[in-house]
Amino acid sequence: MTTKKLLCAAVVLTTVLTGCSSAPVKTEKKDKTEEVSKKKTKDSKKEAKDSKKETKKNSEKEETAKNEEKTKEATKIAEKDTKEAQKQHAAETKKAVETAHNKDQQTNHKTESTIHKHEDKKENKVENTENKPAASSKPSESKPAKQDKEEHKHNWEKITAVVHHDAVTHTEQVLVRDAWTEPGVTKFRCGGCLQLFNTENELSEHQQTKIMNGDYSCASSSTVTISTPTYHPAEYETRTVVDKEAYDETVVTGYKCTICGATK
Repeated sequence: MTTKKLLCAAVVLTTVLTGCSSAPVKTEKKDKTEEVSKKKTKDSKKEAKDSKKETKKNSEKEETAKNEEKTKEATKIAEKDTKEAQKQHAAETKKAVETAHNKDQQTNHKTESTIHKHEDKKENKVENTENKPAASSKPSESKPAKQDKEEHKHNWEKITAVVHHDAVTHTEQVLVRDAWTEPGVTKFRCGGCLQLFNTENELSEHQQTKIMNGDYSCASSSTVTISTPTYHPAEYETRTVVDKEAYDETVVTGYKCTICGATK
């Protein structure tokens, strides 16, 4: 009988010792599992944050490259417009000079023709006088020949023309607004009643009111992202810049005598 009692006591003692030794092992495994899970969650959040930063950085680089390309194109257009305006100005000046030169030639030709006609008339008049028969019956008294009117001295006056020159301009891209990032909308949510608040101070006042009334269910909270940040590129507009104002130029195209009307 005593032996049976000893065996029963030994079995009970063994069972108790086995149960006590297994409990800490299970607790230790559970703690390690939770620690690994927390570490994975933390690593995932860090990777997501790094990926978001990299995406934003790449977007800014692309926008900078686009802005540089636009500036280069605007510079090329401005240079092209300036060259075309210079060519147009040179063509207008050349045309005005050629017109004045042609008028001068025409005036000189008219003046030479007038002189030749005048000389031909004088020669014809002299020939007619010489060929006229003298009167035989009556002695003629010599009469003084009429002297030709002396040619007057020309009083030359300038003939001018007005040549209009258009303004010289070019276009360029002007920055109207810098690139900017519109912040996202984040709200604060009560963990108990799930009510949303615009600021953290509003949430804190709500929680304090609940706790003072004996309601501790609203002690926890979280943030809710309503909208993410939006990137807006820089804005440009095309403006016309005047390099040289339009003006009228008076050029001399010839000369005219104020007495007889002859031109040259």
